[in-house]
Amino acid sequence: MNNKKIMSKVIASSLVLALGTINAVPVFAYSKDETVYTKANANGSSYQTIVSEHLKNSDNAELLKDMSTLLNIKNTNGDEEASQNGTSLEWKTSGNDIYYQGNTDKELPLDCTIKYELNGEEIAPNDLIGKSGSVKITIEYTNKEERFVNINGKNEKMYVPFVVMAGTMLDNTKMKNIEVTNGKVLDNGQKTVVVGLACPGLIESLGLEDEDLPDLNKVEISFDATDFEMENIMSYATPKIFDDTDVSAMDKLDEVYSQINDLKSASTQLVEGAKTLQDGTEEYVSKSTEFADGLEAFNQGINTATNSYNKIDEGIDSVNSNISTLKSGANKLNRGASDLSDGLNSLQTGVSAGKEQAVSSLEESSKTLSVGIDKIIAGKDQEVETIKEQVIENANSKLSEGLKTGVSSAVSSAIDSTMEKKMASVQKEILADETLTKEEKLAIQKALSSISISDAEKQAMSKQIGTAIDSAVTQTTKAQEAGLDAINDNEKGVKAGLNTLKTQATSSIKSGISEISSGFDAITDGTTELIAGSNELKNGTSTLSQGTSKLQTGVSTLASGSKELKTGLSTLNTSSDKLNSANKQLLEGASTISDGAKTLAEGISEFDKEGINKIVSMVNGDVKDLQTRVEKLQDLANEYNSFAGKDEEAEGTTKFIFVVDSLKKDSKKEESNMPVENSENTTNNEENKETNSGK
Repeated sequence: MNNKKIMSKVIASSLVLALGTINAVPVFAYSKDETVYTKANANGSSYQTIVSEHLKNSDNAELLKDMSTLLNIKNTNGDEEASQNGTSLEWKTSGNDIYYQGNTDKELPLDCTIKYELNGEEIAPNDLIGKSGSVKITIEYTNKEERFVNINGKNEKMYVPFVVMAGTMLDNTKMKNIEVTNGKVLDNGQKTVVVGLACPGLIESLGLEDEDLPDLNKVEISFDATDFEMENIMSYATPKIFDDTDVSAMDKLDEVYSQINDLKSASTQLVEGAKTLQDGTEEYVSKSTEFADGLEAFNQGINTATNSYNKIDEGIDSVNSNISTLKSGANKLNRGASDLSDGLNSLQTGVSAGKEQAVSSLEESSKTLSVGIDKIIAGKDQEVETIKEQVIENANSKLSEGLKTGVSSAVSSAIDSTMEKKMASVQKEILADETLTKEEKLAIQKALSSISISDAEKQAMSKQIGTAIDSAVTQTTKAQEAGLDAINDNEKGVKAGLNTLKTQATSSIKSGISEISSGFDAITDGTTELIAGSNELKNGTSTLSQGTSKLQTGVSTLASGSKELKTGLSTLNTSSDKLNSANKQLLEGASTISDGAKTLAEGISEFDKEGINKIVSMVNGDVKDLQTRVEKLQDLANEYNSFAGKDEEAEGTTKFIFVVDSLKKDSKKEESNMPVENSENTTNNEENKETNSGK
């Protein structure tokens, strides 16, 4: 059931209960209480209307002004007379209330139509008398007091709010299973009082046309009848459906309107917040997916790093295990470089000694030759051949022994024994060392090759020295032979030849000594360069040895750090797996949250659209409209305060009583000029007379 239907039922229920709260009109100095009696046939059509008026003289005024459209006006409770001028009346009251009545042919504000059914078929009222079966009586009222009023800017049709209470009495001996719509059934044993409520035109006036609401334009009475007969149906109608107390609660609706607007504002914020939440969760899911992709790449990177580390770790272990060997080789290389440097120093010393020995031998030979020539020149002819043999043999022997043996032995010993042998020994030792890698051996060989004496250099030095020695020996021998041959060929020229020999030999020997000295100087210079290179090699091997020590320390530190890195990578890998698993769960949860946020946003939006908006619309529209209509109905009820007319200065109330003829086998119509409450008026008249006489 929608909200409008609920509101409609609440209003309808409130209207049913409103009859119990109809209050009397406050007492004024002068008020007019009007009762309109109408007699009607069994089908509801009226045939006589009598109006009874009661002027309430609250201030005991001697004269009351009144207005009435009634005909045949007569005082029904005293001797007071009225002067009439058209519809204007003046009553001399003597301080009493005035009761009078009259006839009218004025159209009633309500029409009444009564329909009878027997066993579901419509039947004429008189034809129903004495019948048995299922009976339904429908009493329908039509409100003819139509008004057009302004409802929130619109000109709407409304009706004066008459409340009609219809009732009758049924004989329990002839009627069973009695029911009534919009009313109650009261069983007192022999009789059952049936009372129903109608508010003709009210639903339309309130704008609550709804099929779920009861039809307040009619009252239906149903029962099972045996030998049908029925008493009068009476209807009591009044426009006083609401009083000031009944509608005072409407004033509180202003607070409701304010709160409903706050509700709408809050609902709008809620919709916007839900949409923001939905957008945020969708973005979160998107970013979570990106994070998951990044995390997957990160995990792959960790795995790659771990694999790479394993190779690095293996390399570190290999380096760490071979660093001692490398250090040992570096130390050996350093020792070999030291030995090489020592050998080169010895070579230089040997070269210097060889130079001194060779020069000394040549000088000694030169002196010997000079002495021998001098002896020949002195005339020792007999010794020429001997001297010749001695000189040549001695010279050759000395040269061979002093130069070829001394110099060649010194140089060869210095080069072969001191340098080449030492370097070959070091190289052989290093190459034979199985603890060194191929790369390390190649590096050491390269270092040794940079300081070794090449064959070309050795050949050059040997050639230089040999050339000098051969030249000196050859020149000397030739000089000797030439001189001696000259002596042999020409004894007369011996002296001259000897002198020439002496000069040439001395000159040649000096020249040879100079060349030999130059050769030794060249060797000395070469060995100096070799010593400098060996010193550099020694320093380099020393640095290499120190570097390998530092390398060993660094590798040890690297190995220690590598173990920590391995532990860290393992921990990181484990944590990464946990993070990846947690992120998958988080992503699933985020997706669920996103779906929930979407559903929430859609639900809140739907709630705002179908719920809040409709409530706001109903409150600001239907309810506010209803409030206005109720207020207008109260105004219409207050305005309808007389049927036959009243003075403008008097307060007035009016009510209508409809009496429908009974349906009996021997029924007769009552006198048409006798109002229903005539006996009541008579009683009131007697009481008023007693009260007035006691003044």
